[in-house]
Amino acid sequence: MIKNNMKKTLLAFTLLGTSLMADYSDYTYDGYSLVGVETGYSTISAEMTDLNELLAYQNLDADAYNVGLKIGAQTGHYRVFLNANMHKDTDSDFDYITTYGVEGQYLFTMMPQADFFIGAGMGVANMKFKVDGENFSRTINDPYVLGSLGFNIHATDWIDVELGGRYMEIDATNTKDVGTSRKEYRFNNMISGYASIVFKYKMD
Repeated sequence: MIKNNMKKTLLAFTLLGTSLMADYSDYTYDGYSLVGVETGYSTISAEMTDLNELLAYQNLDADAYNVGLKIGAQTGHYRVFLNANMHKDTDSDFDYITTYGVEGQYLFTMMPQADFFIGAGMGVANMKFKVDGENFSRTINDPYVLGSLGFNIHATDWIDVELGGRYMEIDATNTKDVGTSRKEYRFNNMISGYASIVFKYKMD
């Protein structure tokens, strides 16, 4: 249910942004250095399959909160960020979940106070978890690609507030033999809603 709601939210962002993308703003885009902090909520899509038993399947979706740091730069309508996020799942099944990557955004002027943006990026997702009944931990360390969209609000000349959503495609697996079973844990994607405060510093 949460996953479907987040997909609907992303779609609503897109429809609202495209309907308001008239470039009538007097806002001036200059070059800035950017430093931001972020918090958000995510749904991680995962599943377990016993490869020796075709019908042995289990849905392992998880929900998580995150905090992160991002640094970057803006020139004209373009922004780029290097970001790092730490996620904490609500059921405490994971020892850790971290994501590191780069994301580029294009800003569409909506009004003097706000922009609509779309973005794309890539990076690495790291996870460590332990399954009930197993005496060892499982880890993944796999690349991801992402798409993002949302709104960037100019709170002041030097502070932006970013409200957005991301779809992160992970496609990572961990497979190990457990007794007579061969269990595969697959992580498919992460869907996130987030808010960031971005501090802007004028470039020389």
